[in-house]
Amino acid sequence: MMRDGEFLPVEEFWSVVEACRCRSIDTASFAEGLAFALITWDYHQLAAFHNTMWYDVGVYHATELRGILLEQEDYDWLSSQNAWESYGGWLIGQGRKFHEKVMHKPQVALTRLPSDVEIDAGERVIFAAEEACLRKTERKYGLDDMVEDFVPKNALSYLGWRRAGRGG
Repeated sequence: MMRDGEFLPVEEFWSVVEACRCRSIDTASFAEGLAFALITWDYHQLAAFHNTMWYDVGVYHATELRGILLEQEDYDWLSSQNAWESYGGWLIGQGRKFHEKVMHKPQVALTRLPSDVEIDAGERVIFAAEEACLRKTERKYGLDDMVEDFVPKNALSYLGWRRAGRGG
């Protein structure tokens, strides 16, 4: 049975991410490649991809990871929620292996720190499914226009899954 909201299997999510990573040179090209790869998907698949990214794999990790990165002198901008979500997009763009290492042991994040430019591009990663939808509709409609109530009603409860070691 489907959870509240539509979700893509985590293995399928990472498969798409890894395929796009192979053809990218930085976070911006990864984000572009991801949106391009998703453009052929139907709207419900796009919504499922979005939900898996945001609420299963996770974009916003209010955990020990944030505290570790906030201790870095040049990372005081992480106090912004938008920048922190963009960091989540950048982290996904680093691939499953690195992402899962960081989720398991947050100190690993210190071995690969993004520039401000990479963080800015991370925002495009977290909205790749939305961008694909906009392109499909000639920029007329977003996911919320095409798939009614696609975000889980209890979306905030999904954010705790990563802390509990659940999900992919």
